[in-house]
Amino acid sequence: MSSEPVNPDVKSASEARGPNKYSEAPGLSQVLGTVLQQLSVSAWVPAAMLVGNGALLLQLSADDNYNVAQAVKGLAGKPLGTVIILIFSLILATTVTQAFEFEVIRFLEGYFDSANRLVQVVMAARIQRHEGKRHRLECKLKEATKKARKTAVERMREFPAYDTKVLDYLADDSATSDGSHDAEVSERADEVDWTPHASASAMYRVDSTTARLKSYPEKSRILPTRLGNVLRATEDNIELEGGENLEGYVVRNYDQLSAALKGQHKDYRTRLDMYCCLVLVFSILAATSIAALFRISPHWGTVVAMIVYVSMACLSYEAAIATARAYGLILQEIPQYIARQRESAEIDQPSALDKLVALLHRNAM
Repeated sequence: MSSEPVNPDVKSASEARGPNKYSEAPGLSQVLGTVLQQLSVSAWVPAAMLVGNGALLLQLSADDNYNVAQAVKGLAGKPLGTVIILIFSLILATTVTQAFEFEVIRFLEGYFDSANRLVQVVMAARIQRHEGKRHRLECKLKEATKKARKTAVERMREFPAYDTKVLDYLADDSATSDGSHDAEVSERADEVDWTPHASASAMYRVDSTTARLKSYPEKSRILPTRLGNVLRATEDNIELEGGENLEGYVVRNYDQLSAALKGQHKDYRTRLDMYCCLVLVFSILAATSIAALFRISPHWGTVVAMIVYVSMACLSYEAAIATARAYGLILQEIPQYIARQRESAEIDQPSALDKLVALLHRNAM
């Protein structure tokens, strides 16, 4: 029994049938779904906080008291039209916050492209402040390292295998009687790993200070804000080719990344966007609380509301910094992963001799 070959050009009845113009017309649910897909998760949370808290503040102002439970109950009893307005307000606020996500991050990083003299003076003062912090961390690291090395030398003296001169040099960087360092002793001391013999508490101070110092870039690259310095320190530690831009490098090689690395990059980037937007949102709510509640007595309630929102803005900023550190680790992994992929591809490629042998074998066949 013979079977006839299937003609790939022959279409089924359902495929051959022309498209139905009515079936292709998008419905309201499809339109809303398409709109909502364009709004990122990082913009939804700040927008929800802005609209929800704004509505609560307005309700407190309308009730002329600080009874939060009564305000929430009043909001819940609103007619359906108010709920619809709130939903569309939420979508609008989400659109606005998403539009300014990138600018908010740039702002919190300290990139102020302004020629205003006052702005430049303030930014210069903040840069000098961070330069002072970096210098103090360097001094603390030197002092902590010196103390840790001394604790290690005290334990190393119990082992006769270590040269006394080398231990003396490690203990206090001692010089010879004429004030010059013994080059031979110095070289031998540099080869000695004293860290395993140092006390745990001393090494903890060294490690913690080193971690804080790594949050700063080089002195000539310091930015006005902590978030900007953390991200720039990470970018400067990534080895790229000359003139290569990190953001463009990630975009051009994004398809080569593994699914896990893509997911982590997206997750941490989304969190960074969200926390930065929350800083802006809680700052706006702090100002709004003053304008909405200043008529209500006693006035300490207004102060409490403002302090709560300012505290939440500060907490969101700290969360953005913590996320930026984790995001930096992902950025550092991307060039390493791409380099490993290229090395693996070069190893798997056949050599010229293998290609010649394969060609001769094919001709012989």
